[in-house]
Amino acid sequence: MLQKFETYFKALASAYADGGTEHSGRTPLENLLGTFAAAAMAPGIAVQHEPSREKGHGAPDFKVKRQGMILGYVEVKELGANLDKVLKSEQIAKYRKLSDNIVVTDYLRFIRIDGAGKVIDRAELAYASDLEARQLRVDPARAEAVEKLLSAFFSSPPEGLKSAQKLALALATRSKLLRDYLTEELLRQSKAGQEGRLHALYDVFRTQVFHELTVKEFADAFAQMLAYGLFLAKLNAADDQVIQAFPDRG
Repeated sequence: MLQKFETYFKALASAYADGGTEHSGRTPLENLLGTFAAAAMAPGIAVQHEPSREKGHGAPDFKVKRQGMILGYVEVKELGANLDKVLKSEQIAKYRKLSDNIVVTDYLRFIRIDGAGKVIDRAELAYASDLEARQLRVDPARAEAVEKLLSAFFSSPPEGLKSAQKLALALATRSKLLRDYLTEELLRQSKAGQEGRLHALYDVFRTQVFHELTVKEFADAFAQMLAYGLFLAKLNAADDQVIQAFPDRG
């Protein structure tokens, strides 16, 4: 954990060795965010630098997506910027309409807010003056605090889908992922002799429904049943309600 922050801190120091601008630290930050995306429990997380503008809402510096759905945004300001003032700006107010998961940073300080503008967490990796020190070191406690904040950001579920058509497409993708996961897990349990509740459910179906039911057929039917249930829930929900598509697994 500490190593990636030391790497990031040294890259920042190099980027700002001759002064630099608000954009000088973008590459180190993008690399840091990339390590968190790769280490996240959910697969398929992508960090996009300077995405296209959202009509009427501007363009945050980083857009984070998971399996094609918006997970959150990261807005970057220059070193030493008054982030509390930034949080009250019209710019952030527009971004809050896009997501409930936003991080505002000046490369060293990180503040995570929700769509209502409430501060969920804040952490500081170092002071700007620390970048000029002879020995570039990161305090473990500060690194742990930033680690916690960014891990929470990347572990948040993606934005809900209000369109039944978009939900159907998202569920189809996730249904396949769930089917493959269930198949692998059932085979692993059988091979290891550690048959848990999932395998017990498979045995019930095989005993009482269809004796020749294979692991793959059960996994496929189970995944489709869950996806169909979520889709029906969306169709029967009020127009302003949001259905999450497998939020814990992406």
